Amino acid sequence: MKYFLLLIGLLPGIAWSSVGDICNPEQDSKSFISDWNLGNSKTKVLSMQDGKDFLVDHGSIVYAGDLNNDGNDDFIFEASTGVGSSGDRVFSFLLQCHGYLKPLGASYFAKVEVLEPESEQKNVFKDIKIYSYKRNSNGSIQRKGGETLMAPHIWHFNPDSQKYEGESE
Repeated sequence: MKYFLLLIGLLPGIAWSSVGDICNPEQDSKSFISDWNLGNSKTKVLSMQDGKDFLVDHGSIVYAGDLNNDGNDDFIFEASTGVGSSGDRVFSFLLQCHGYLKPLGASYFAKVEVLEPESEQKNVFKDIKIYSYKRNSNGSIQRKGGETLMAPHIWHFNPDSQKYEGESE
């Protein structure tokens, strides 16, 4: 009987952690996306709690879909507050856990695309193609025929670091 009660006590935690060991509410940084009215317009706000630090970024959701094939929508958030003179924007990769979003990495890119796998496998993370601007020696963005030049790179989910990782220019 005591094992039955232990099993009943553990089942909600097991059911809520559909992404296995990735979601850990006791240790994870937690993020949330909400709407905020600014005058006559509405903007998305990404709030991030990491220990005692609380960060807020305004921006937009550029991807809402299933990054790890667990049936829950995950997000890529593009911050409008982090755009620098270089033209790059901050993109954050966010995994849906039970009750919060877990940050899986963020960096400056020109744009991002989620790559669809050839076959669907449960709890396998999709790759993300990131684009970096090609730059001249003085740091300005290279252009050809009025178009900005970008270099693509494939980022993969690293289960050890629990982050998306890869190269960029």
